[in-house]
Amino acid sequence: MGSLAKNLIPRTEVVILNTIQKIPKTNSYNKYRQDLQSYVNYLNQYKTKRGKCYEKSFDLIGKYAETMERYDKPNATEEARRVRSLLKECGSETLTRDLDEWIDAYEKSNFDVESQKLTSEDTRKIMTLLQEVC
Repeated sequence: MGSLAKNLIPRTEVVILNTIQKIPKTNSYNKYRQDLQSYVNYLNQYKTKRGKCYEKSFDLIGKYAETMERYDKPNATEEARRVRSLLKECGSETLTRDLDEWIDAYEKSNFDVESQKLTSEDTRKIMTLLQEVC
């Protein structure tokens, strides 16, 4: 969980903020700028509101994924395609790949073990992870 909160989540902020700076300042791009800003607002809530790190981190990554999906539609407007290009320039593809790799590794390390085979120490570690507050 540590690399997600300490490494990957901050990278989402860099990608989004850098993209916002590059979006043309015309009216036709306002909704896209606002869309990306709404992710930044959600990220700021993540940073300031205390809660269970596990839930907060996965919720935030879900929001990031939803945001990226809106720009991957085949019938996207010219402006949306331009924003998608800017997102890629700012590192979204590399970040998405790294997030996918982290999630795959996380699932393998935590869900390939049958619950009946968990030791009490394993259970304690998992419960500590799930209850950690940040």
